[in-house]
Amino acid sequence: MMKPLTFNHVYVEKVWGGRDLESFRKDLPSGSIGESWDVASHRNGTSIVMDGPEAGKSLSQLYGEKRRDLFGTSMDFDRFPLLLKLINTTQALSVQVHPKDDYALAHENDLGKTEAWYVMKANPEAYLIIGTGNIDREGFRKALDENRIEEILNKVSVEEGDVFYIQAGLLHAIGPGLIIYEIQQNSDTTYRFYDYGRPRELHVEQAMAVIDFKLKGNRVEGTTRKIDGGLKTDLIRCPYFALENYDVETEVEEESDPARFYLFTVVNGSGMLHSKKNQKALKKGDSLLIPAALGGYTLTGPVQLLKSYVPKKEVII
Repeated sequence: MMKPLTFNHVYVEKVWGGRDLESFRKDLPSGSIGESWDVASHRNGTSIVMDGPEAGKSLSQLYGEKRRDLFGTSMDFDRFPLLLKLINTTQALSVQVHPKDDYALAHENDLGKTEAWYVMKANPEAYLIIGTGNIDREGFRKALDENRIEEILNKVSVEEGDVFYIQAGLLHAIGPGLIIYEIQQNSDTTYRFYDYGRPRELHVEQAMAVIDFKLKGNRVEGTTRKIDGGLKTDLIRCPYFALENYDVETEVEEESDPARFYLFTVVNGSGMLHSKKNQKALKKGDSLLIPAALGGYTLTGPVQLLKSYVPKKEVII
């Protein structure tokens, strides 16, 4: 019997991390936890199935063994295509940039990293850094050499519910006091321009090679429509992933897609997911994978979820 898949949390300690995930998690290890890799199949961390007939198997193993039934007929990628994280910050992340596929594969044996953020929690003074305003490459390099980079960064105040699309090549950073849901390409390659004096490696030349000053990271508004049992908002649709928001008021009927898997993450409230002879509780911070061959299922609320998946190849933003 096909069932939705739930996974362990792969926690990553970071100098800028915190303990805020404890507000809805009971399994945090000690230390400053900056990231929880909730659906991951990467050499730096892979998810393990927690229950059901596939319990104990890694996501990487299943992608090799049962790609068609679990992940869909369109999943012709060499590696699992997505990585889903929750991020918690008490300090600012480094000012950074991610490469596109061609550069990352040639230099890091990794995919490029385009990503999207949903703000799950924001302290009153919380902000993101997205882009550099109107400065050009020469002006940026001069500010970097003169240690004036903080003067030219585009700082954006944020609040819960804000969504941003961060393309590979766009300079960015997450400020303190945030919990962020992040869906991204399956990559762990980051190039740091600047790290506020912390003694970590910088990658200025690699970062200069991949930064794209034409890119902007505007707040995503999305398009909302009424569906039976709630509201659905289409947020982002790019070559690597789609992101949708579901506000389930009562019950929402859904159907799996034989061509692709779906990932759901609860960002507010609680509810249930019912499929054939199976049901799973949905609580804040939970993520699960809807197999391609699952069939029909029902989401009951009140609960707010983010749905991410790999769209048809011809769909671009």
